[in-house]
Amino acid sequence: MTRSSVTLQERSVIHCVWRDITERKQAEDDLRKSEQDLKEAQQLAKIGSQKLDVSTNRVNWSDETYRISEMSPDHLDHTYQGFLDAIHPGDRELVNWSYTNSLRNRAPYPIRHRLLMADGRVKYVAECCRTDFDHSLNPIRSFGTVQDVTE
Repeated sequence: MTRSSVTLQERSVIHCVWRDITERKQAEDDLRKSEQDLKEAQQLAKIGSQKLDVSTNRVNWSDETYRISEMSPDHLDHTYQGFLDAIHPGDRELVNWSYTNSLRNRAPYPIRHRLLMADGRVKYVAECCRTDFDHSLNPIRSFGTVQDVTE
């Protein structure tokens, strides 16, 4: 509701405007449910997602990606280098080459690599990534999935 005081025919009156926000609230509820369904599906499939905003070098991971990597958002450097640091040291160069090569070729890349857990265990993941480019063919954002294939 919006309320204001106005003068009408030399009298002070209160002007009120009411808006029906039922549809907006329903859309918000639907979006929350859809996000929850996606989280549950990712958890069941052991598939997480990650996004890199190329202009800011900011990486965002889904909850499932954090679970797979056994890291918390507080312990990740949310940059491309932080992403590489989460990869097994023996596979970082290959993953970096695959990503930078995909930028040069403007083509998605699939790769399997290892993650080194804090306690020394190794997990194997299948990753797939694609990058969106602007009209001048500059990379804008990279989006990928990561699936735990250890078993």
